[in-house]
Parts: sequence; structure tokens; C-alpha cells
Amino acid sequence: MPIKGISDVRRLPRIGKIRLGIKTKNAKGVEYPKAVDYFVCNPDQSTPEHAAKAFHKVYGDKPRKLDIMIPSENKDEYFAQWFLRYGSGSGLLCKGNGEKAVEVDKETGEMHEHECDPETCPWVQKNHCKAVGKFQFMLYKVPGLGVWQIDTGSFNSIVNLNSAIDFTSKLTGGRIAGLPLQLIVIPKEVQVEGKKKVVYVMDLNTEFASLGNLIEAAQKPMQELLLPAIDLDEKPDELYPETIDAEVEEVEDEGIEGDPGITKRFDELGFPPAKRKAVLDKFTQSGKGKQTLIDWLDGEIDKQNTATDLLGGQVS
Repeated sequence: MPIKGISDVRRLPRIGKIRLGIKTKNAKGVEYPKAVDYFVCNPDQSTPEHAAKAFHKVYGDKPRKLDIMIPSENKDEYFAQWFLRYGSGSGLLCKGNGEKAVEVDKETGEMHEHECDPETCPWVQKNHCKAVGKFQFMLYKVPGLGVWQIDTGSFNSIVNLNSAIDFTSKLTGGRIAGLPLQLIVIPKEVQVEGKKKVVYVMDLNTEFASLGNLIEAAQKPMQELLLPAIDLDEKPDELYPETIDAEVEEVEDEGIEGDPGITKRFDELGFPPAKRKAVLDKFTQSGKGKQTLIDWLDGEIDKQNTATDLLGGQVS
């Protein structure tokens, strides 16, 4: 007799993980993930050495294009998308969809449901809870039976992939599984605190396959596949800081001097260069992070605005 809830569960074996970043160190010697413009596949606890070698034999050291096939018609089964929060060594603590969330009590282990509002959630504001997409696909040119996985916290990558998948599926009469597709990394100009910046995001290459080729491929039968169960308990280490306990302040990747957000706040307060340097030196020597300085500057701005209101626009 089959066991209900066990015997009926199916999953594809995961061969390995691919990333869009490398680990590097800041001036303080603290290791952090740095984004790159190519797909990274290194042997580690998620990817065996033979799998990484097979990947690089086909695609070289720094590929920007991967030939993929999606293993299922159900997007939830190959591209799980949630707000996810993890504990230090305790696995997944909270999973939400922007409206409702299920959270694990760290003391009792019991699960309870509550509202999920990214705009007000303190964990989101501290960057401990992130919108994460776990994309699974087959690399049909690389030896090995199973799926590869990329975790992304990029808004643009998630939107690009969802849009390209849905568009392709509509063109082929609802078929997406087993079609030869090409996953690419492309530059995109974005606005970060009022300044233009180039980031690298994922997309499906629309120049790779013609409409005729896709429609022709969609007519060919695909052998029935076991559906992958995506493991949400595994923390995407490249998307989260090493320490994510609430009482420990997150380590910043870069220094605070020259930060555009801090410079903007100094300008708004009208601080002269000497005073700016004194404030920066004080916070740097204290060992406090950039967010603490930003919070302090915002408080000073609030005080200044309050004084302006009370004095009818005149501040002495």
C-alpha cells in the first residue's frame, strides 16, 4: 500500500546551482557576495565537482548564455517565488506572498499565519526577508539527468523571466516544457537613489529562437517528467548576510564615505565639509554601520523640518 503524503511525492534530482555573483572581501576583510555579468558555477556543497567540470566543459569560464529546457508546464513547480526569511543555522523561518505569510516559532517550532506587508515588515526593512525566485531548469547540452537552479533576489530578473515564459507559452498554445530556450545575462540601467547604475539581470533570449521554430518544437511530444519539488528550506547564501539575527547589525559591503544617499542627506541639512568629515569620522570609529548613520541623519532632518514649521520657515 502506498503511504499518503510520501509515496505520491515526486521530485527531480538537482544536479547543482548556478549563481550570478562571486564571494569577495571588503576593506575590513568581511566576505560578501559581489554581482557579476556572467553565470558562475563552482564546486561546493550545492554542486559536486564533476558537475561543475561538465558545466565549464560546455560553456567555458564566464558564459553569458545557457541553453535550457523547462521541466514542467506548472510555473510553481520550477519557479517558486516568495518573500523568504531565514535564521542563522535554523533554516526557513517565514514564507509569504505579500499578503499572507506562514512563520515558524523559533522556540516551539509551531507554525502560524499572519499578514505579510513588505512595506511595513521590519524584517524586510532590515534586508533579512527578501523577495526570492528559485528558478529550476535543465541544461540539455550538459551531461547529467536532473535540474540546475539559480536563486535570484532581483526584481527585474523575476519580472523578465515571468514575462518571457508567459509570452512564449501563449505563442505555442500553452506549451513551455521541453522547448529549447536560452537563458541570458544582460545589462540594464536602473535608478538607485536618484543616480543611474548598470546592473545585470536574467532574461530569455528572444533572438535565439524564431516563432516558427518554437511552434514546431511545441508540436513534438515530450516524455513525461517527474516534477521537481523546490527546497525552500535551503537558504540562498549569496542573497543573505552571514549573520541575520535581529540583535546583530548587518555588515555593510562598502564604506559610508561618498555614499550618494548619505551625501544627499548632508546636502539637505546644509552641513559644511568640515562638519561632514567630523560626523563620518565619528560613525566610522564607532564601528556602526551605514544604516545607523542614515537613521541619525534622517532624525536630524526631521528635527530641522519641525523647527522650520514652528518658526514659520525661519530656522536660526
